[in-house]
Amino acid sequence: MRLLKSNYTLEEAAEILRVSKRAVGYFLKKGILIRGKILRPCVSRMGIVRLLGIKNPYEKFQLLQTREVAKQLERCINSVYRYYEEGRLRCIKLGKTSRFFQKDVEEFLRLREQIIKQKDTGNL
Repeated sequence: MRLLKSNYTLEEAAEILRVSKRAVGYFLKKGILIRGKILRPCVSRMGIVRLLGIKNPYEKFQLLQTREVAKQLERCINSVYRYYEEGRLRCIKLGKTSRFFQKDVEEFLRLREQIIKQKDTGNL
C-alpha cells in the first residue's frame, strides 16, 4: 500500500493500519493520529506516516498482524513477541495491538536462512 492521498477517511485509515474504525477514532481523540484539514472526520497522510515511522510515504508497504507473521515464520505467536522483545523484529504498537512491516519479516527470514546455511557449511 502507498500513501498517495493527503487525507483518508476513518474507514481507509482503519484498513491501512489494520485496526477497527473505532480504534482510529480513539487514536484521533488521544492525539496519536493527526486529523485532516477537511470538514468530515478524516486522518492526514502525515499522521499515518508519523505513527508508522516510515520515511517515504510513497514507498509501498504492508502491515501484518501477529498471527500472520507467526504463520510466515512457522512459529507460535509467543515466539514472534520474543523476537520483537529481543530486537530481532521491528513492531509498531497500536494501542494493545502489534503490527509488523512485511519488508521487515522478509528481511528476518532472509537473515535466518543465511545463518542456517552458514551453520550447515561450518562457516559460523
